[in-house]
Amino acid sequence: MQSFLHCFIDCVDNVTMLCYNFFVRCTMISKKDLLKEMNISYGQLYRWKREGLIPDEWFIKQSVSTGQETYFNRSLIIPRIKQILSLKDKYELQEINKLFTDNNV
Repeated sequence: MQSFLHCFIDCVDNVTMLCYNFFVRCTMISKKDLLKEMNISYGQLYRWKREGLIPDEWFIKQSVSTGQETYFNRSLIIPRIKQILSLKDKYELQEINKLFTDNNV
């Protein structure tokens, strides 16, 4: 009986991890994947963070086997970067920040 219970618990743990991993993949995007998908540089991303265009709390640190990785909520970061990219040739970064702040974007 204990062997069955142990096997059942392992199975539940595996299903839980599969669900969690699926959720993370669907809702979150790694910094590496974000840079590639949006065709932006590491420097651009962190400059936009320093300028206040991307809130600090959107940078989510996760422990991984090799140290730490940064993830973002996909539904927040992708539209924001698209907005920045569409505005950056018309406005200074400070002006874009003001647009975001004034419109609660």
